[in-house]
Amino acid sequence: GGKVEVDSQVNVGTTFRLYFPD
Repeated sequence: GGKVEVDSQVNVGTTFRLYFPD
């Protein structure tokens, strides 16, 4: 029903985005 975008930097600046379609 909504979209949540999470940008996080882990260790060597690794970025990952998580999308939760509710």
